[in-house]
Amino acid sequence: MNNHVQLNFEDIFGEADSQHSWDCVWRLNHTVFTAVRLFIYRLVSLLALPFTIIFAIFFGLLASINVFIIVPLGKLLSIPGTLLAKLWNWLIHAIFDPIASAVGLIFSNFNIRKYGINQETTAPCV
Repeated sequence: MNNHVQLNFEDIFGEADSQHSWDCVWRLNHTVFTAVRLFIYRLVSLLALPFTIIFAIFFGLLASINVFIIVPLGKLLSIPGTLLAKLWNWLIHAIFDPIASAVGLIFSNFNIRKYGINQETTAPCV
């Protein structure tokens, strides 16, 4: 996990094959780098403890709210929601569809013509 932050000294500092520093300097740099990296990580981990507690409380509350409020409320609302959906479906198909079809048939017989110069009729608009 978190492979993008698992870096070693050799991954960051690399010498060319043609040039090398003294071995004692290289080993000292490696030791200092590793020690400072470990110290800073442990220090930040210690400072992150309050955030860990805050996130644990937050996720615990979120899980509890989901289990004991959101899901039961969703189940409770699905009962009248299903009834309202069926009522709405009936209302649309039994009342509004016939009215809309009748109005559409009334207006479908209208012909619109444009008049040109000298009141001559032109072809109907399509």
